[in-house]
Amino acid sequence: MTEDGGAGAADAPAKDVSACGQATGIAMIRVFRHYVPGSLVLLSILEIGILYLAYLLGESLRLKLAGLVPAPQASATSEAVLYALVTYLAFVSVGLYQRHTALDFRETLLKLFVGLFISIVALAVIGFVIRETPVWRSVLLVVTAEVLVAIPAVRFVFARMVDWSRLRHRVLLIGNGGLVDKLRALAARREARFALAGQLCWPPPADRERKREDNPVLARLRETAADEVVVSTTPRDPVLVEHLLACRLAGYPVTQAADFVERETGRVDLDLIDPATLVFAEGFVGGRFYERLLKRGFDILVAFVLLVITLPLQVLIALAILLTSPGPVFYAQERVGRGGRPFRLLKFRTMVPDAERDGARWAAKKDPRVTPVGRFLRLTRLDELPQLVNVLKGEMSVVGPRPERPVFVEELARQIPFYRERHAMKPGITGWAQLNYPYGASVEDARVKLEYDLYYIKNYTLFLDMLIIVQTLRVILFADGAR
Repeated sequence: MTEDGGAGAADAPAKDVSACGQATGIAMIRVFRHYVPGSLVLLSILEIGILYLAYLLGESLRLKLAGLVPAPQASATSEAVLYALVTYLAFVSVGLYQRHTALDFRETLLKLFVGLFISIVALAVIGFVIRETPVWRSVLLVVTAEVLVAIPAVRFVFARMVDWSRLRHRVLLIGNGGLVDKLRALAARREARFALAGQLCWPPPADRERKREDNPVLARLRETAADEVVVSTTPRDPVLVEHLLACRLAGYPVTQAADFVERETGRVDLDLIDPATLVFAEGFVGGRFYERLLKRGFDILVAFVLLVITLPLQVLIALAILLTSPGPVFYAQERVGRGGRPFRLLKFRTMVPDAERDGARWAAKKDPRVTPVGRFLRLTRLDELPQLVNVLKGEMSVVGPRPERPVFVEELARQIPFYRERHAMKPGITGWAQLNYPYGASVEDARVKLEYDLYYIKNYTLFLDMLIIVQTLRVILFADGAR
């Protein structure tokens, strides 16, 4: 199957597409306002089922070997559901369902081991707190062995027997110019979830006479076996609008380029938007009173629990800083918060005293100002733990755009459009940009991170906050985006 766009895509063998336009590519699935890859949703459902059945089988083997009477079905089922959900969340937290991980067998094995270890610890804690739902250690040993065989086997079979390229969502682009190159680059990535099936310039060439009742867009869709139409700009030609409406009525989704790129990449592409696009866009509900109230309650709960859990660790970190480097344990620095209001952000000190005697500057990799303990704290993001106090004070949120210093905000706002819009929500300890983009120290890095921040602000839901919090463990464990 060719994934080339332009005229060459017309030569690709077409799928058997029905007149109603339903094709075989797996599209993104919308969960609240956030899009999740359909292929990974299917994989998640399959593996949750494997985890559930593995626990039931392990429980059955334990009872048979011990010569015990089987427990009531409801009890075994509830324990199996608990095991499946906790283990699945552990898998999500270590990034087992990232597209590049699903395509890399060795990375899958590594994250599978880490995820299972986390799930065992979590289940032990749950079993200690909620004694009515015990998960037996002997069962966990058997189930862990089963899962270590079953999950890699399923993924190995899928990798060998399923042609993932044929499951890619196929797109017909109406337009030309730089957007074609952008979509080609996105489709060429190994982890891409769509293929550029073809391109149709509008208006069509003058020498291509067509009757008004002919629909070149619908014809091109069927010719290239595409699943969706992506339009480069808002169509103003009434003939094109009529053709696109016919495509919608035939069952084909029609999407503007900015929305399509946002959906596929998880960021708002600054090259494809203007102020009017943001004004009339769906989303941006984080400023509503009840949304702010709900988020504030969630922040207080999460921050308090994390502060209690991590207090012994924070004491050890403070001692390590005191014993290895002269100077204070904590470092307070002015940052820009919601609405552009400044506040004092707390961190564990990771640099030598007077690190900025020559003025503020971007942090860099292998920065000589960073202490040995500070390097470890930055690598694991543990230097951010004191910001839980900022969250309880209402200056920050657990999840949100990372706050910047006023001097950098002024500089970046002059060079990057919509930069001040990131202050529409409280800054966070972790965020969507931190999950999806490595640490950077340049204007271009700040621009890409802003695109992720705008996606978060535009599509904020409590579900997205919880998803980010769960996946932050991956950033800590595998040092993604470490400074």
